[in-house]
Amino acid sequence: MFTDSPLAQTFRRLLAAGAVALVLTLTILAASPEAHEHVHHDCHHDEEHTCAVVLFAHGIWTTFDVLTAPAPASAWAQFLPLSHPELRLTAPPHRLPPQCGPPAC
Repeated sequence: MFTDSPLAQTFRRLLAAGAVALVLTLTILAASPEAHEHVHHDCHHDEEHTCAVVLFAHGIWTTFDVLTAPAPASAWAQFLPLSHPELRLTAPPHRLPPQCGPPAC
């Protein structure tokens, strides 16, 4: 297994906590117009207003629209299954019938 240094673990945890705080803040600001207006006063709730809160509320992320990954080149490869031994498993002991009955009184 890979072991991380304590500094790398601390950095990863701080980064995760920051991401959680960002999403929580954007969710609160998207749900409350008063809180959104408190953050920046130039939002007039019109159609031209685009900020991170509005984009998060609408589910739009415009900065990555132009980045599209090209389709991978496909190459023909013939699949040859390898022979493998057949496994013959015995029934588990809890599924076997009892060996003997209870003692007679």
